[in-house]
Amino acid sequence: MKQLFTNVHLDFKPYTVTIDLRELPYDSAVIQYRMLMRRAGKEICGTWAFSNLCADMGSASSFRGYAAFQDEADALQFMLMSVLPTRHVVMWPSNLRFTLHKVVDDN
Repeated sequence: MKQLFTNVHLDFKPYTVTIDLRELPYDSAVIQYRMLMRRAGKEICGTWAFSNLCADMGSASSFRGYAAFQDEADALQFMLMSVLPTRHVVMWPSNLRFTLHKVVDDN
């Protein structure tokens, strides 16, 4: 069973992936990002989380989101299923809060 927690800091050391949305209007970037997160929610079996979409400091029309996974295999699956540009990063801004999809035992 999965439980959903919003606006949390992660309590595990994640495998973090950035999702880059470049040269898109904000509304289009949000729609594509949400579609990807919905798809990930259906396909990722383990514990994972995602951040809100943030403006990239380098450009006014570039946005970035972060997805964090407890299991490296889930992170790789996410990168392969994404139609948006993704890359693995070792660090991310520590002030981000995430929406967490946490797998819990039924017992």
